[in-house]
Amino acid sequence: MRTAAIPGLDGLRAAAILLVILFHTVVHMRFPPSIARQWGFLLYNGWVGVDLFFALSGFLITTVILREEADRGAFSLKNFYARRGLRILPPFLIYFGLVAVTFGLFKSIETAYGLPEFIGKAPVCFLGYVLFLANYCLVYGCDGGMPSGFVVSWSLAVEEHFYMLWSLVLKAAPSRATRLAFAGAVCLGMPFVRWVGARHFGAGWLALQYASHYRIDSIMWGVLAALAMPELGRWVASRRAVLLLCGGLCAWMFQTKAVGVIEKPTLVGMAFGFTVISLFAASLVVEVASRPGSALTRALDSRVSAWIGRISYGMYLIHAFVVDAVTDLGWRLHPNVDSRWEGWILLSANTLAVVVVTVGLASLLYLTVDRRFLGFKRWFA
Repeated sequence: MRTAAIPGLDGLRAAAILLVILFHTVVHMRFPPSIARQWGFLLYNGWVGVDLFFALSGFLITTVILREEADRGAFSLKNFYARRGLRILPPFLIYFGLVAVTFGLFKSIETAYGLPEFIGKAPVCFLGYVLFLANYCLVYGCDGGMPSGFVVSWSLAVEEHFYMLWSLVLKAAPSRATRLAFAGAVCLGMPFVRWVGARHFGAGWLALQYASHYRIDSIMWGVLAALAMPELGRWVASRRAVLLLCGGLCAWMFQTKAVGVIEKPTLVGMAFGFTVISLFAASLVVEVASRPGSALTRALDSRVSAWIGRISYGMYLIHAFVVDAVTDLGWRLHPNVDSRWEGWILLSANTLAVVVVTVGLASLLYLTVDRRFLGFKRWFA
């Protein structure tokens, strides 16, 4: 199911990918906090766009499965895996191959991104990226040696691990009450799993950020929202109170640096902060999905935002490589820049250049690859 089937959700995908692009541009530019000032909490925390992707993914895919069950009485695991493969694999494998070839052909880029070290010293991890184990390679094996164009696949690995297991749970537990109880237990239990993992088993902040067994609740909150949608559609005041409360807590955590990926966060922030972020993202998805005629939903459904949302998967794959290429062309902001306006102009120019190039390349990828393979999904509808 395309996100456009539920008004506004393509626009949320667009917001998510733009947040991620802004964050990676800021990081690669080494944008100084002295220039960012009060806007730093927004610039340095755009990585939450991935958590919004997770919530959207859990909500949409579970909605598709529930609709299939309502229409046919049960859902097909074979068809589910086939649809996932057609959605994820063709663009991923083509992009992965092109990046690897590019690194191999251009010596300066190859040296700059450390590919020889990555392949020569860790061939198992190189294969791991192809096999959707990027997050575990990043945490436990190849840190500091992999090209950044490959690193973004960590979140794809989390999603694929989650859906391999969650689809089996749905198949084994057809009862709605059982599914709600299971999803709720995972969502409420995972922050304590992160706490215990960090406190007693030596899990570092990289593991808490990237490892599937510490991040599955980021998707599960979207799943829980889809399962509870009939009730959430009626509990308007309650769901908006949760949305506002979690939004305020997110802003406070970012401002106090209790949670983050640039500076080392606090244990409480990493253990429970991801829960707050995921609950906020899922609440936002529910709010948009529940109000198809609202001004917010209409704005999210504009032609530009809807198109960006449709090609957001390709943009996510491509953008890190584009960010690197832009900074390699000499647009890296010097950390000692004194002029605040000069810094903001450079950041704006970089971000705009990255967005334009990424949209262009992702549109080409979508029109030549994605759309062709997505057409085959009707065989497994």
